[in-house]
Amino acid sequence: MANVLINSTSIVNIANAIREKTNTTKGLKLSEMPSAIESITTEDTSVGSRQWWLDACSQKTYCGYMFYDCSLITTIPPIDTSNSTHFGSMFMGCSSLVSIPQLDTSNGTYFGSMFNGCSSLISVDSLDVSKGTYLGYMFKNCNSLVSLPTLDFSSGTNLSNVFQNCFALEDISFAPNSIKMSLRFAQSSLLSDESIQSIIDGLADLTGATAQTLSLNTGVKARLTTQQSENIASKNWNVA
Repeated sequence: MANVLINSTSIVNIANAIREKTNTTKGLKLSEMPSAIESITTEDTSVGSRQWWLDACSQKTYCGYMFYDCSLITTIPPIDTSNSTHFGSMFMGCSSLVSIPQLDTSNGTYFGSMFNGCSSLISVDSLDVSKGTYLGYMFKNCNSLVSLPTLDFSSGTNLSNVFQNCFALEDISFAPNSIKMSLRFAQSSLLSDESIQSIIDGLADLTGATAQTLSLNTGVKARLTTQQSENIASKNWNVA
């Protein structure tokens, strides 16, 4: 085997660069450097790195994927979203995000996967989805989400798995008679009595139309009163 000369100064420089990128002072053996280099992310996922998108969003109608996979950010600054119609995957994969500012989503029509994977998000204070047609997977995998503001699903034509894996959800309310498509809360076992009643009140009367299905967690379904069950059935809804 041929001898290989290693420049010690180069090795030290590489080690220093690794420590700078990983924000550590840990010593590194030569054998540890390849794996340490592979673990370094090359994508800047800070809020500042998306400033150009923040500026563009305030002038255009598209805010989709703005903070996609920014897994390290915990908060975001105020954003002018008043002109946007598309909020798809805006915060998808922001697993460390704990709060968001009030967003003007009054013109939004597409909200698919907007908060999908925001596993640290606990609550959302205000959200206008009254013009939203596609809301599929909007809060999927928000497994720390406890409360949501009143939601108006009256324009919704796709509500697929909006609340999938929202295990911690307790407080939610809906505009009366605004839910017209099948909706699932299968993993939400902690819904309060007030939330259950608001969901029922939110079901649109589909008499004479195609029946839709409200899917509830087994424990929540067992808590329905006879009157609530009759009310759901009278609106031409099934319970699963």
